[in-house]
Amino acid sequence: MELVVEPDIHSFLIGQGGCNIREIRDSHNVRILFPLGRDSVSSSKILIAGNRVEDVERARKDLEQLVLQLVNNILT
Repeated sequence: MELVVEPDIHSFLIGQGGCNIREIRDSHNVRILFPLGRDSVSSSKILIAGNRVEDVERARKDLEQLVLQLVNNILT
């Protein structure tokens, strides 16, 4: 599954030392892949992969919630 998020927010999603992404990965048993190298600046697609559709969907929802929190914190 793909989730489109502005590249400027990617590092905040990952969190310090990867803490945010690690928590979501571990909670839902999924892989979350961010664009690397040259593509990291221009690509806004984050890939979420897992063995169960339910796990991927829950991880997507958690990521979307985290994006909303980050955007709200930036704007306030």
